[in-house]
Amino acid sequence: MLFCLRNPPINPNNGKAMKLVIMNPLDKHGRVFFLSWTSFLFSFLAWYAMPPLLNATIRYDLELTTAQIQISNIIALVAGLLMRLVAGTLCEKFGPRYVLIGILWCAALPTGLAGVATHFASLCAIRFFIGIGGAAFVPANVLIVQYFDNHVIGTAAAFAAGWGDAGVGVAFFVMPSVFDSLVSQHHLRAPVAWRVSFVVPCIVLIFFGICLLLFVDDTPTGHWRNRGQRNLTGSSVATAFGNLTPSSQSSTVAVDKSNPKESSGKNTYSETTNSVRRPSAADSMMTAVEVQPASRAESVAPPAREERTLKQNLGHLCCWQTLMLSALYFSTFGGGLAMSSFLVNWYGERFGWSQSLAGSWSAMFGLLNFVTRPAGGLMADTLANRSVEGRELHTKKYWACALCVIEGAFCLWVGLSNPMSSTTLLGGMTGIAIFLQAANGAIYSLVPRVNPEIAGLMGGAVGGSGNLGGIIFCLVARFVPHHQTVWIVGVVCVVVGTLSATVPPLPRRQRDVVSQTVL
Repeated sequence: MLFCLRNPPINPNNGKAMKLVIMNPLDKHGRVFFLSWTSFLFSFLAWYAMPPLLNATIRYDLELTTAQIQISNIIALVAGLLMRLVAGTLCEKFGPRYVLIGILWCAALPTGLAGVATHFASLCAIRFFIGIGGAAFVPANVLIVQYFDNHVIGTAAAFAAGWGDAGVGVAFFVMPSVFDSLVSQHHLRAPVAWRVSFVVPCIVLIFFGICLLLFVDDTPTGHWRNRGQRNLTGSSVATAFGNLTPSSQSSTVAVDKSNPKESSGKNTYSETTNSVRRPSAADSMMTAVEVQPASRAESVAPPAREERTLKQNLGHLCCWQTLMLSALYFSTFGGGLAMSSFLVNWYGERFGWSQSLAGSWSAMFGLLNFVTRPAGGLMADTLANRSVEGRELHTKKYWACALCVIEGAFCLWVGLSNPMSSTTLLGGMTGIAIFLQAANGAIYSLVPRVNPEIAGLMGGAVGGSGNLGGIIFCLVARFVPHHQTVWIVGVVCVVVGTLSATVPPLPRRQRDVVSQTVL
């Protein structure tokens, strides 16, 4: 079972939770999970707060053309791309918590000032700085990686990212609702009401930044500079071991330090759980570690951290596996961003729907993230746990590639058939959303396992590629009709998904250290 509602069992070697705490704000792991996905959700809400009102109300107020609207959409994605690339490096240096707080507060100010836009140039400037909020995904994901153990990280990352990504869908519900309320109940004129409505996401972003500052630690062991240390003493050890071991038993995990390749391929039987434990990469460098009963628990000295230069980090980042994951995310997440930016306009023009009605149906595309992206990551972990030993990460890779190809097939069907029926078009877009978002979850179940020593840089590179995909596909949408953009996304997904299946899931450097891939 990968979930729990109370205090999770803790890995005594790193302080990470071995189950996903769905809802328990009193537990620090549960608190991190909750604040990560909620902060991520509201940052995405702010990032996409403009499109639900842009194609009608704001367009008429600022006298914008269709080309200007498309350019402003691209500018918002460019800001997210640049900030995601920077956020990865900042996470490595300062830790994900402070980076996430900084992104929330930096995005809050331009969101609150969105109402000062009076022409196209000022709108573009505002949207650029609001786009900073699109980078919240990177530190939120790195923060999740710090608090959840390897065999559950795919599920934890998928749930946090899926519920956070749903902020795009929430924006298409919330912003028109706030606008309509200001007009109908508070009797504000439309040019004033849309400006006032942006105060709501501004206040929410500031609030969650404060919550992260006050109620979350950088890592399970405290400060970011202490990451990776194993220093569970006193009552904290008793709590951790109380969830893992009977008071009358102890077990020893012994690994031969002199031959890490040989020892890393062996399973170790745990008396405390009556199950076979698959060794991690860290085990290959550990000597015998005795797991004591709660009453005899002592602190375990952490291994010395190896400081790496930026050149070394970039050398690890530049590999086929980074390219594979980036290409997959470019196709799936990038395609989703582009489609989210023009769905309101497409539905409104095709079916003559009002701004609110078109926004409500467009919201469905993003709101499916609440279910589909977590399902993609959960299924990736489930399939990997049931796969042949040593092939777990291959299973995750094939699952992600298959979802990408199926998404591409749906895009080809919708784009080439160009449905004129609302039922057919909405059904096709629902199919695209399901497999697109599940693919995103599957991709990020694999990302934390590739180059884990540079998790921040990996998150920034892969996450940034999604924004890059959104920019490219939005540029395509400037010159071709919406349905053609959709089938072009489909072609890219099918090609990328097929080619990515040929790439090994781990770089050669990691394969040389660990003879068998483990979860």
